[in-house]
Amino acid sequence: MTHERQYELDDVAVPADSIELVHTMSTSIDVVASALALAPGSELDTMQDPPIPALPTASRPRSRYGRRYRGPEERRAHRRRPRRSRDPRQPDNRDAHGAGADGGPVRFVPVVSRQGGVGATTVTALLGMALADAHSGPVIAVDAHPERGTLGDRVAAAASANVREIARRASRIRSAADLSELAAHDATGLTVLPSDAGTAPSRPLTAHAYDAVADVAGRFSSVVLTDGASGLLEPAMHAALKRADGLVLVSGGSADEARLASETVDWLHAHGLGALAGRTVVALNTATPGTDLKLLPQIETHFRARVRDVVRIPYDEELSPGPIRFGALRPFTRETARDLAASVMEAAA
Repeated sequence: MTHERQYELDDVAVPADSIELVHTMSTSIDVVASALALAPGSELDTMQDPPIPALPTASRPRSRYGRRYRGPEERRAHRRRPRRSRDPRQPDNRDAHGAGADGGPVRFVPVVSRQGGVGATTVTALLGMALADAHSGPVIAVDAHPERGTLGDRVAAAASANVREIARRASRIRSAADLSELAAHDATGLTVLPSDAGTAPSRPLTAHAYDAVADVAGRFSSVVLTDGASGLLEPAMHAALKRADGLVLVSGGSADEARLASETVDWLHAHGLGALAGRTVVALNTATPGTDLKLLPQIETHFRARVRDVVRIPYDEELSPGPIRFGALRPFTRETARDLAASVMEAAA
């Protein structure tokens, strides 16, 4: 029997000739589902994460004169960077490591690089000063460099003990005043636990020694930064990464330096730290000799697809070797440091 009308099933039109009425008055319906199924190669079938933009291959040769001269064009390019009006003092209810000095949770943030010479120690000091200057609570920076670190050299006041001695005395440090007597301090309020300043070669800081120092620092601060420099594979940095709430990855501004930093993100994923990669902020140091201004937008685009945020660190004479005076930095540099601090605290929240 042929009917001159359509039957509908769940609002899907069914051709009349596909319906057969049998003598029992039951209805047999054959629905062709191919229109609803995903055909191989269809858009949904091939959906995947957006591709990561490739890093540029060209890289300008390094200057033999050290720091580059930043001309008017480069300075204007830095000024055109979108400004962010964020406060590094971010509220947080997570209590991953217990209460810090201000009653809130303490945040552990290592600062790492894949190679030396890209300014990881400078970025550690700059970030710590910005956080301390914002009155976000006591901030302690630990120098976990495997050899002679220079974090202590970046603040004016000298320390009476180094990080290894503090590890040995950890059980006897019972108050913030006890720790303060051993540490170095900056005018902003940043506290630095420096490495051994002696000339004799020293053994790398062990994971056990780092944990002892980090436990002490965590009792008397709100933020604990760890300067790992290029010692990412050292035992102390493994310990630091295990307790990390966020991460700062420092890269120079050349294609080669950025490629090494990108490989560090690969390393995090390969070693079960993919979640930490998602809480990583790349500090792109544009004061390295190999920095190519024309490549910076491509480098930033690449990292923004891989990490939480990218912040350019501009050239500033005050960041040259020696103590950094936060108040003597150029206003734009201080603003950038505060942007970095805000981004890091948001990532670690």
